[in-house]
Amino acid sequence: MTPPRRRAAGLSDDSPRVVPIRARLEFGNLPSAWSAAGLSGKPPIQGTVCGLPCVSVVVGADGVPLRAPNLFLAHVALCSDSVMGDTARSYGESLVCWLRFLREKRIPLDQATEESLGIYRAELRHGSPRHAAKPCSLATAHHRLAVAVQFHRWGQRTGTMPTSLGEFLAEFDRDRRSASGGNRSARQGPFSLPADERLPQILGSGEVRQLLEAAPLPYRLMFRWAVTTGFRRFEVTGLRLSDLPEGRSGDAEVEGLVKFDLTRKGGRLCSVYAPAPLLEETWWYVLTERPRAALRNQQSVFLTRRGLPVSRSTLSRVFRRYADAAGSKATLHHLRHTFAANVLRVLEAFERDAEPVNSLKTLQVLLGHATLRSTEIYLRAIEADSAAVADMLGYLYGDTVS
Repeated sequence: MTPPRRRAAGLSDDSPRVVPIRARLEFGNLPSAWSAAGLSGKPPIQGTVCGLPCVSVVVGADGVPLRAPNLFLAHVALCSDSVMGDTARSYGESLVCWLRFLREKRIPLDQATEESLGIYRAELRHGSPRHAAKPCSLATAHHRLAVAVQFHRWGQRTGTMPTSLGEFLAEFDRDRRSASGGNRSARQGPFSLPADERLPQILGSGEVRQLLEAAPLPYRLMFRWAVTTGFRRFEVTGLRLSDLPEGRSGDAEVEGLVKFDLTRKGGRLCSVYAPAPLLEETWWYVLTERPRAALRNQQSVFLTRRGLPVSRSTLSRVFRRYADAAGSKATLHHLRHTFAANVLRVLEAFERDAEPVNSLKTLQVLLGHATLRSTEIYLRAIEADSAAVADMLGYLYGDTVS
Protein backbone atom coordinates (compact mmCIF):
# COMPACT_ATOMS: atom_id res chain seq x y z
CA MET A 1 0.00 0.00 0.00
CA THR A 2 1.49 3.32 -1.07
CA PRO A 3 1.47 6.02 1.62
CA PRO A 4 -1.45 8.30 0.70
CA ARG A 5 0.39 11.59 0.29
CA ARG A 6 -1.79 12.94 -2.50
CA ARG A 7 -2.22 16.69 -2.34
CA ALA A 8 -5.61 18.27 -3.03
CA ALA A 9 -5.59 21.15 -5.50
CA GLY A 10 -5.24 24.52 -3.80
CA LEU A 11 -4.35 23.08 -0.39
CA SER A 12 -1.02 23.54 1.35
CA ASP A 13 1.24 20.69 2.37
CA ASP A 14 0.61 21.38 6.06
CA SER A 15 -3.16 20.88 5.79
CA PRO A 16 -4.78 18.09 7.78
CA ARG A 17 -5.59 15.06 5.65
CA VAL A 18 -7.66 11.92 5.98
CA VAL A 19 -6.33 8.40 5.42
CA PRO A 20 -8.93 5.66 4.85
CA ILE A 21 -7.65 2.36 6.24
CA ARG A 22 -9.22 -0.98 5.36
CA ALA A 23 -7.33 -3.05 7.89
CA ARG A 24 -9.55 -6.12 7.71
CA LEU A 25 -9.41 -6.40 3.92
CA GLU A 26 -5.79 -5.55 3.23
CA PHE A 27 -3.68 -6.19 6.32
CA GLY A 28 -5.59 -8.20 8.91
CA ASN A 29 -4.79 -5.82 11.76
CA LEU A 30 -4.73 -2.08 12.39
CA PRO A 31 -1.04 -1.60 13.36
CA SER A 32 0.09 -3.20 10.08
CA ALA A 33 -2.25 -0.98 8.09
CA TRP A 34 -1.09 2.05 10.07
CA SER A 35 2.55 1.36 9.30
CA ALA A 36 1.90 0.64 5.61
CA ALA A 37 0.00 3.92 5.29
CA GLY A 38 3.16 5.78 6.30
CA LEU A 39 1.69 7.10 9.56
CA SER A 40 3.90 7.76 12.57
CA GLY A 41 3.12 7.13 16.20
CA LYS A 42 0.64 4.60 17.57
CA PRO A 43 -2.91 4.24 16.28
CA PRO A 44 -5.30 6.23 18.53
CA ILE A 45 -7.97 3.61 17.94
CA GLN A 46 -7.60 -0.10 18.60
CA GLY A 47 -9.47 -3.35 19.05
CA THR A 48 -12.83 -3.79 17.39
CA VAL A 49 -12.30 -1.15 14.70
CA CYS A 50 -9.94 -3.57 12.93
CA GLY A 51 -12.94 -5.66 11.88
CA LEU A 52 -14.78 -2.74 10.25
CA PRO A 53 -14.88 -2.27 6.46
CA CYS A 54 -13.14 1.12 6.71
CA VAL A 55 -11.75 3.45 9.37
CA SER A 56 -10.81 7.04 8.51
CA VAL A 57 -7.77 8.49 10.28
CA VAL A 58 -7.03 12.23 10.37
CA VAL A 59 -3.36 13.23 10.54
CA GLY A 60 -1.40 16.43 10.42
CA ALA A 61 1.43 17.29 8.03
CA ASP A 62 3.88 15.35 10.24
CA GLY A 63 1.79 12.17 9.97
CA VAL A 64 0.83 12.32 13.64
CA PRO A 65 -2.85 11.50 14.26
CA LEU A 66 -5.15 14.12 15.74
CA ARG A 67 -6.66 12.57 18.86
CA ALA A 68 -10.16 14.06 19.14
CA PRO A 69 -11.08 13.85 15.43
CA ASN A 70 -9.95 10.21 15.31
CA LEU A 71 -11.86 9.21 18.41
CA PHE A 72 -14.97 10.76 16.86
CA LEU A 73 -14.43 8.96 13.54
CA ALA A 74 -13.88 5.67 15.38
CA HIS A 75 -17.21 6.26 17.16
CA VAL A 76 -18.89 6.94 13.79
CA ALA A 77 -17.41 3.80 12.24
CA LEU A 78 -18.48 1.61 15.15
CA CYS A 79 -22.06 2.95 15.06
CA SER A 80 -22.36 2.71 11.26
CA ASP A 81 -24.13 -0.11 9.45
CA SER A 82 -22.33 0.67 6.19
CA VAL A 83 -21.34 -2.46 4.28
CA MET A 84 -18.67 -0.75 2.17
CA GLY A 85 -17.32 1.68 4.77
CA ASP A 86 -18.61 4.72 2.86
CA THR A 87 -19.93 6.37 6.02
CA ALA A 88 -16.52 6.37 7.70
CA ARG A 89 -14.87 7.68 4.53
CA SER A 90 -17.39 10.49 3.91
CA TYR A 91 -17.33 11.58 7.57
CA GLY A 92 -13.55 11.69 7.48
CA GLU A 93 -13.49 13.81 4.33
CA SER A 94 -16.11 16.21 5.72
CA LEU A 95 -14.35 16.55 9.07
CA VAL A 96 -11.06 17.36 7.36
CA CYS A 97 -12.84 20.11 5.40
CA TRP A 98 -13.92 21.68 8.72
CA LEU A 99 -10.42 21.35 10.20
CA ARG A 100 -8.89 23.02 7.11
CA PHE A 101 -11.37 25.87 7.43
CA LEU A 102 -10.35 26.43 11.06
CA ARG A 103 -6.67 26.31 10.13
CA GLU A 104 -7.18 28.83 7.35
CA LYS A 105 -8.98 31.18 9.75
CA ARG A 106 -6.26 30.59 12.40
CA ILE A 107 -8.85 29.30 14.88
CA PRO A 108 -7.61 26.55 17.26
CA LEU A 109 -9.94 23.56 17.29
CA ASP A 110 -10.75 23.94 20.99
CA GLN A 111 -11.66 27.61 20.44
CA ALA A 112 -14.30 27.12 17.73
CA THR A 113 -17.49 29.10 18.38
CA GLU A 114 -20.96 29.38 16.91
CA GLU A 115 -19.66 32.36 14.93
CA SER A 116 -16.98 30.13 13.37
CA LEU A 117 -19.62 27.62 12.33
CA GLY A 118 -21.82 30.41 10.95
CA ILE A 119 -18.98 31.65 8.72
CA TYR A 120 -18.31 28.07 7.59
CA ARG A 121 -21.99 27.63 6.73
CA ALA A 122 -21.98 30.84 4.70
CA GLU A 123 -18.94 29.74 2.70
CA LEU A 124 -20.50 26.35 1.99
CA ARG A 125 -23.80 27.94 1.02
CA HIS A 126 -22.55 30.69 -1.25
CA GLY A 127 -19.73 29.13 -3.20
CA SER A 128 -16.74 26.84 -3.23
CA PRO A 129 -14.67 27.60 -0.12
CA ARG A 130 -10.90 27.86 -0.46
CA HIS A 131 -10.38 25.07 2.07
CA ALA A 132 -12.19 22.53 -0.13
CA ALA A 133 -10.39 20.59 -2.83
CA LYS A 134 -13.17 21.13 -5.40
CA PRO A 135 -16.68 22.61 -5.71
CA CYS A 136 -19.37 20.58 -4.01
CA SER A 137 -23.08 20.01 -4.43
CA LEU A 138 -25.65 21.27 -1.97
CA ALA A 139 -26.04 17.74 -0.60
CA THR A 140 -22.28 17.51 0.03
CA ALA A 141 -22.24 20.97 1.64
CA HIS A 142 -25.10 19.91 3.92
CA HIS A 143 -23.18 16.78 4.94
CA ARG A 144 -19.99 18.73 5.67
CA LEU A 145 -21.87 21.13 7.89
CA ALA A 146 -23.74 18.33 9.65
CA VAL A 147 -20.49 16.46 10.40
CA ALA A 148 -18.92 19.58 11.96
CA VAL A 149 -22.01 19.99 14.15
CA GLN A 150 -22.04 16.30 15.15
CA PHE A 151 -18.31 16.40 15.95
CA HIS A 152 -18.68 19.25 18.43
CA ARG A 153 -21.86 17.81 19.92
CA TRP A 154 -20.01 14.54 20.48
CA GLY A 155 -16.97 16.33 21.96
CA GLN A 156 -19.17 18.20 24.43
CA ARG A 157 -21.36 15.22 25.35
CA THR A 158 -18.46 12.85 26.00
CA GLY A 159 -16.17 15.43 27.58
CA THR A 160 -13.47 14.52 25.05
CA MET A 161 -13.31 18.02 23.56
CA PRO A 162 -15.37 20.67 25.36
CA THR A 163 -15.62 23.86 23.31
CA SER A 164 -17.65 27.04 23.25
CA LEU A 165 -19.35 25.73 20.11
CA GLY A 166 -20.14 22.40 21.76
CA GLU A 167 -21.62 24.18 24.78
CA PHE A 168 -23.75 26.36 22.50
CA LEU A 169 -25.05 23.31 20.60
CA ALA A 170 -25.81 21.43 23.83
CA GLU A 171 -27.75 24.42 25.19
CA PHE A 172 -29.59 24.81 21.89
CA ASP A 173 -30.59 21.13 22.01
CA ARG A 174 -31.89 21.47 25.56
CA ASP A 175 -33.96 24.53 24.64
CA ARG A 176 -35.32 22.82 21.52
CA ARG A 177 -36.36 19.67 23.40
CA SER A 178 -37.90 21.70 26.18
CA ALA A 179 -39.93 23.80 23.73
CA SER A 180 -41.07 20.79 21.71
CA GLY A 181 -41.83 18.45 24.58
CA GLY A 182 -38.86 16.17 23.93
CA ASN A 183 -39.13 16.07 20.13
CA ARG A 184 -35.57 15.64 18.79
CA SER A 185 -36.34 16.47 15.15
CA ALA A 186 -34.52 19.19 13.22
CA ARG A 187 -31.56 18.97 15.57
CA GLN A 188 -29.21 21.07 13.46
CA GLY A 189 -31.44 24.08 13.94
CA PRO A 190 -29.96 27.37 12.68
CA PHE A 191 -26.91 25.62 11.22
CA SER A 192 -28.77 23.58 8.62
CA LEU A 193 -28.69 24.29 4.89
CA PRO A 194 -31.76 24.44 2.65
CA ALA A 195 -32.87 21.11 1.25
CA ASP A 196 -31.98 20.16 -2.31
CA GLU A 197 -35.23 20.54 -4.23
CA ARG A 198 -33.99 19.05 -7.50
CA LEU A 199 -36.12 16.24 -8.83
CA PRO A 200 -34.69 12.86 -9.82
CA GLN A 201 -33.63 12.81 -13.47
CA ILE A 202 -35.50 10.32 -15.62
CA LEU A 203 -33.94 9.06 -18.85
CA GLY A 204 -35.93 8.53 -22.01
CA SER A 205 -35.96 5.25 -23.90
CA GLY A 206 -33.65 6.66 -26.57
CA GLU A 207 -30.94 7.51 -24.06
CA VAL A 208 -31.17 4.14 -22.35
CA ARG A 209 -31.20 2.21 -25.64
CA GLN A 210 -28.15 4.12 -26.90
CA LEU A 211 -26.21 3.40 -23.71
CA LEU A 212 -27.08 -0.29 -23.70
CA GLU A 213 -26.27 -0.76 -27.38
CA ALA A 214 -22.90 1.02 -27.17
CA ALA A 215 -21.47 -0.46 -23.96
CA PRO A 216 -19.61 -3.80 -24.12
CA LEU A 217 -20.00 -6.68 -21.68
CA PRO A 218 -20.05 -6.81 -18.74
CA TYR A 219 -20.95 -3.12 -18.49
CA ARG A 220 -23.99 -3.34 -20.75
CA LEU A 221 -25.40 -6.05 -18.50
CA MET A 222 -24.57 -4.06 -15.36
CA PHE A 223 -26.38 -0.99 -16.74
CA ARG A 224 -29.33 -3.25 -17.48
CA TRP A 225 -29.36 -4.46 -13.87
CA ALA A 226 -29.40 -0.85 -12.62
CA VAL A 227 -32.28 0.29 -14.84
CA THR A 228 -34.49 -2.79 -14.42
CA THR A 229 -34.00 -3.44 -10.69
CA GLY A 230 -33.09 -0.03 -9.23
CA PHE A 231 -30.01 -1.50 -7.57
CA ARG A 232 -27.41 0.90 -6.26
CA ARG A 233 -23.91 0.92 -7.71
CA PHE A 234 -22.39 -1.18 -4.90
CA GLU A 235 -25.28 -3.65 -5.14
CA VAL A 236 -24.63 -4.22 -8.84
CA THR A 237 -20.85 -4.52 -8.55
CA GLY A 238 -21.19 -6.66 -5.41
CA LEU A 239 -23.48 -9.30 -6.94
CA ARG A 240 -22.22 -12.81 -6.25
CA LEU A 241 -23.00 -16.07 -7.96
CA SER A 242 -24.41 -17.38 -4.70
CA ASP A 243 -26.92 -14.47 -4.69
CA LEU A 244 -28.47 -15.39 -8.02
CA PRO A 245 -31.19 -18.05 -8.18
CA GLU A 246 -30.67 -20.61 -10.90
CA GLY A 247 -33.46 -21.26 -13.38
CA ARG A 248 -37.07 -20.28 -12.87
CA SER A 249 -38.73 -21.42 -9.67
CA GLY A 250 -42.51 -21.42 -9.47
CA ASP A 251 -42.31 -20.36 -5.82
CA ALA A 252 -39.89 -17.51 -6.48
CA GLU A 253 -41.27 -16.19 -9.77
CA VAL A 254 -44.32 -13.93 -9.91
CA GLU A 255 -45.37 -12.35 -13.22
CA GLY A 256 -41.87 -12.70 -14.65
CA LEU A 257 -40.07 -11.37 -11.56
CA VAL A 258 -37.77 -13.63 -9.54
CA LYS A 259 -37.37 -13.06 -5.82
CA PHE A 260 -34.07 -13.57 -3.99
CA ASP A 261 -32.22 -12.18 -0.96
CA LEU A 262 -29.51 -9.51 -1.13
CA THR A 263 -27.56 -7.44 1.40
CA ARG A 264 -28.49 -3.82 0.79
CA LYS A 265 -27.54 -0.42 2.19
CA GLY A 266 -27.01 -0.48 5.94
CA GLY A 267 -26.16 -4.19 5.92
CA ARG A 268 -29.84 -5.17 5.80
CA LEU A 269 -30.68 -8.52 4.21
CA CYS A 270 -33.69 -7.82 2.01
CA SER A 271 -35.83 -9.65 -0.51
CA VAL A 272 -35.33 -8.17 -3.98
CA TYR A 273 -36.86 -8.81 -7.39
CA ALA A 274 -35.28 -9.07 -10.83
CA PRO A 275 -36.84 -9.87 -14.22
CA ALA A 276 -36.45 -13.56 -15.05
CA PRO A 277 -35.02 -12.78 -18.53
CA LEU A 278 -32.37 -10.58 -16.91
CA LEU A 279 -31.29 -13.45 -14.67
CA GLU A 280 -31.16 -15.77 -17.68
CA GLU A 281 -29.02 -13.25 -19.57
CA THR A 282 -26.72 -12.92 -16.56
CA TRP A 283 -26.22 -16.68 -16.24
CA TRP A 284 -25.53 -16.87 -19.99
CA TYR A 285 -22.82 -14.22 -19.54
CA VAL A 286 -21.36 -16.18 -16.60
CA LEU A 287 -21.24 -19.41 -18.62
CA THR A 288 -20.03 -18.01 -21.95
CA GLU A 289 -18.49 -14.51 -21.70
CA ARG A 290 -17.25 -14.04 -18.14
CA PRO A 291 -13.42 -13.99 -17.91
CA ARG A 292 -11.69 -16.57 -15.82
CA ALA A 293 -11.81 -15.35 -12.24
CA ALA A 294 -8.74 -14.78 -10.11
CA LEU A 295 -8.48 -17.16 -7.17
CA ARG A 296 -10.16 -14.92 -4.58
CA ASN A 297 -12.85 -13.65 -6.95
CA GLN A 298 -14.61 -16.86 -7.94
CA GLN A 299 -17.97 -15.68 -6.59
CA SER A 300 -18.02 -12.21 -8.20
CA VAL A 301 -20.53 -12.06 -11.06
CA PHE A 302 -19.05 -9.20 -13.06
CA LEU A 303 -15.32 -9.33 -13.83
CA THR A 304 -12.82 -7.28 -15.79
CA ARG A 305 -10.69 -8.90 -18.48
CA ARG A 306 -8.05 -9.55 -15.80
CA GLY A 307 -10.52 -11.62 -13.80
CA LEU A 308 -10.95 -9.00 -11.08
CA PRO A 309 -14.31 -7.71 -9.79
CA VAL A 310 -15.56 -4.57 -11.53
CA SER A 311 -15.18 -1.78 -8.97
CA ARG A 312 -17.71 0.95 -8.31
CA SER A 313 -15.37 3.62 -9.66
CA THR A 314 -14.73 1.63 -12.84
CA LEU A 315 -18.45 1.16 -13.44
CA SER A 316 -19.07 4.91 -13.02
CA ARG A 317 -16.14 5.77 -15.26
CA VAL A 318 -17.31 3.46 -18.04
CA PHE A 319 -20.85 4.83 -17.80
CA ARG A 320 -19.51 8.37 -18.05
CA ARG A 321 -17.52 7.46 -21.15
CA TYR A 322 -20.53 6.10 -23.03
CA ALA A 323 -22.90 8.78 -21.75
CA ASP A 324 -20.51 11.46 -23.03
CA ALA A 325 -20.28 9.67 -26.37
CA ALA A 326 -24.07 9.72 -26.58
CA GLY A 327 -24.21 13.42 -25.65
CA SER A 328 -25.99 12.62 -22.37
CA LYS A 329 -25.38 14.36 -19.06
CA ALA A 330 -26.89 11.45 -17.13
CA THR A 331 -25.04 9.73 -14.33
CA LEU A 332 -25.13 6.07 -13.39
CA HIS A 333 -27.47 6.84 -10.47
CA HIS A 334 -30.02 8.24 -12.92
CA LEU A 335 -30.68 4.66 -14.04
CA ARG A 336 -32.01 4.04 -10.52
CA HIS A 337 -34.14 7.20 -10.78
CA THR A 338 -35.52 6.00 -14.10
CA PHE A 339 -36.45 2.63 -12.65
CA ALA A 340 -38.16 4.21 -9.63
CA ALA A 341 -40.25 6.74 -11.53
CA ASN A 342 -41.43 4.19 -14.06
CA VAL A 343 -42.31 1.57 -11.46
CA LEU A 344 -44.28 4.15 -9.46
CA ARG A 345 -46.20 5.18 -12.58
CA VAL A 346 -47.10 1.54 -13.29
CA LEU A 347 -48.11 0.89 -9.67
CA GLU A 348 -50.36 3.94 -9.55
CA ALA A 349 -52.02 2.95 -12.82
CA PHE A 350 -52.58 -0.54 -11.41
CA GLU A 351 -54.06 0.97 -8.26
CA ARG A 352 -56.57 2.96 -10.30
CA ASP A 353 -57.60 0.08 -12.56
CA ALA A 354 -57.48 -2.90 -10.22
CA GLU A 355 -57.27 -3.74 -6.56
CA PRO A 356 -55.84 -1.25 -4.04
CA VAL A 357 -52.06 -1.30 -3.62
CA ASN A 358 -49.77 0.93 -1.58
CA SER A 359 -47.62 2.12 -4.48
CA LEU A 360 -45.17 4.20 -2.39
CA LYS A 361 -44.64 1.43 0.15
CA THR A 362 -44.07 -1.10 -2.63
CA LEU A 363 -41.53 1.18 -4.31
CA GLN A 364 -39.80 1.73 -0.95
CA VAL A 365 -39.31 -2.03 -0.67
CA LEU A 366 -38.03 -2.35 -4.24
CA LEU A 367 -35.54 0.50 -3.81
CA GLY A 368 -34.39 -0.64 -0.37
CA HIS A 369 -35.12 2.73 1.27
CA ALA A 370 -35.01 2.68 5.06
CA THR A 371 -37.78 5.30 5.30
CA LEU A 372 -40.72 6.31 3.12
CA ARG A 373 -39.52 9.91 3.05
CA SER A 374 -36.73 9.04 0.60
CA THR A 375 -39.27 7.48 -1.75
CA GLU A 376 -41.81 10.32 -1.78
CA ILE A 377 -39.76 12.55 -4.09
CA TYR A 378 -40.59 10.25 -7.00
CA LEU A 379 -44.25 11.30 -6.75
CA ARG A 380 -43.22 14.80 -7.84
CA ALA A 381 -40.81 13.41 -10.39
CA ILE A 382 -43.48 11.52 -12.35
CA GLU A 383 -45.68 14.62 -12.40
CA ALA A 384 -42.88 16.82 -13.72
CA ASP A 385 -41.52 14.29 -16.22
CA SER A 386 -44.64 12.40 -17.26
CA ALA A 387 -43.64 12.49 -20.94
CA ALA A 388 -40.27 10.88 -20.21
CA VAL A 389 -41.96 8.31 -18.00
CA ALA A 390 -44.50 7.40 -20.67
CA ASP A 391 -41.72 7.18 -23.26
CA MET A 392 -39.73 4.78 -21.08
CA LEU A 393 -42.52 2.44 -20.05
CA GLY A 394 -42.75 0.50 -23.29
CA TYR A 395 -39.00 0.18 -23.63
CA LEU A 396 -38.17 -0.54 -20.00
CA TYR A 397 -40.78 -3.27 -19.62
CA GLY A 398 -40.73 -4.38 -23.22
CA ASP A 399 -37.46 -4.61 -25.12
CA THR A 400 -35.30 -4.50 -21.97
CA VAL A 401 -37.08 -7.14 -19.95
CA SER A 402 -38.86 -9.43 -22.35
